[in-house]
Amino acid sequence: MRLLLLFLCGLFMAAAPPAHAHKGEKHGGVAPLDAPMEQASSPDARATHATDSAPAPTFTPASPGAAERTLDWLGRLHPALVHFPLALFPMALLAALLSRRRMALRETARFLLVAGAISAPVAALVGWLGAVPTWWDLDPVVAWHRWLGTAIALIALPLGWLAWRRPDRIAATPMLCFLAAFCVLLLVQGWLGGSMIHGLDHLAW
Repeated sequence: MRLLLLFLCGLFMAAAPPAHAHKGEKHGGVAPLDAPMEQASSPDARATHATDSAPAPTFTPASPGAAERTLDWLGRLHPALVHFPLALFPMALLAALLSRRRMALRETARFLLVAGAISAPVAALVGWLGAVPTWWDLDPVVAWHRWLGTAIALIALPLGWLAWRRPDRIAATPMLCFLAAFCVLLLVQGWLGGSMIHGLDHLAW
């Protein structure tokens, strides 16, 4: 009988599930359904899971105010306004040159010079409004375009004032030479503006 009991005990122990079957970490066991996730995974796995499930921080830029939007809109008028001084001053030079033969064209040259002297500072001003807050650019083409345009605007003011106050000097040789050099600056400025958009070789043959 004692041997029979020992035999039955041994058979029961062999048929019983091992004690480590409830630990999902060993021998390929599976964690019970009611066990918390933290107990069924390692600390490294928990850290990875927390990192993967954490939402990425998002930054929403502040919307520009009315003043900033107005300045930006004015700056975008620069490409349209620069065509006025680019056209008015060369036509003023031509009218002043022809006024040596036809005196009636002197008033035409006077009007064109005054109109160019008004439009050039306006075009430069809206150009600077479009450049805010970058007052200097590392790109030499952009830098030269900005400061040459500023110099043209400053030169245009006394040029228009002189044409308004002394129309008799419009056809004089010094005035014609100065206007010719000024128109060369305008051509260089126009080339710089085109290079900013189309590249330095935009006038390549």
